[in-house]
Amino acid sequence: MNKLFITSMSALALSACAGTGTWQGVKQDTARNLDKTQAAAERAAEQTGNAVEKGWDKTKEAVKKGGNAVGRGISHLGEKIENATE
Repeated sequence: MNKLFITSMSALALSACAGTGTWQGVKQDTARNLDKTQAAAERAAEQTGNAVEKGWDKTKEAVKKGGNAVGRGISHLGEKIENATE
């Protein structure tokens, strides 16, 4: 993990503002890259949240349908027992 971080930061520092090569340019490029990364992370988090919410809604719907099916089955069984005992 540390090697990846160090390699990434080195590549970023070497590629940042290659045209001017100034420290100010490196700082500006780094700030811009961090903003882009943050925006991408926020979009990914929002998409993940939407997917989780959609999955939760489907789960609730399936549980409700399953509960209804069990209820109908019990009612049907009750009717069969009632008819058998008459």
